[in-house]
Amino acid sequence: MKRRSDENSGILSHFALYFASVSAFGFADGFTAMLMMEKFGASAEFNPFLREIFMLGGCECFLTFKVATAALLLFFPLALCREMRWTSALFFIVFIFGGSAAALNNAFFIINGYQLLTPEAFLLIFFSATAFALKIGEALDENAERKAFFKISEERWEQMKREMGIYF
Repeated sequence: MKRRSDENSGILSHFALYFASVSAFGFADGFTAMLMMEKFGASAEFNPFLREIFMLGGCECFLTFKVATAALLLFFPLALCREMRWTSALFFIVFIFGGSAAALNNAFFIINGYQLLTPEAFLLIFFSATAFALKIGEALDENAERKAFFKISEERWEQMKREMGIYF
């Protein structure tokens, strides 16, 4: 019975990580980017595709697109959270920190007129952190799977002892 509650709490924690990462990467980064483009113009956005969405659709369209894209992108690790518990959790954590850092960088730009971190440097750090998190998560998931494979329940252990004629 303990295994079932652990699994449910794991899924709930992944839902919390999913919503936190969509909030940080989609909403917080998108909202501050929207404010930044309203103040300095669309050219303040590094991504040319997002610049076009802002220019063609305005603030509401831009923010909706940013949040919806983040929700769709981050849904895939959520769907895999049972098989890849650590990998998906670390993936979400990278997106939480990445989205928060991007939002802070945008806010710094809005307040001071210059960036704390260039978009190129930010992307290098973000993609490196993502690759590192995926590699560490894969190793942790593989180790957990190996442990689960060799784990015998108390009931199964008692049954095996009876089958072998061991009584103590």
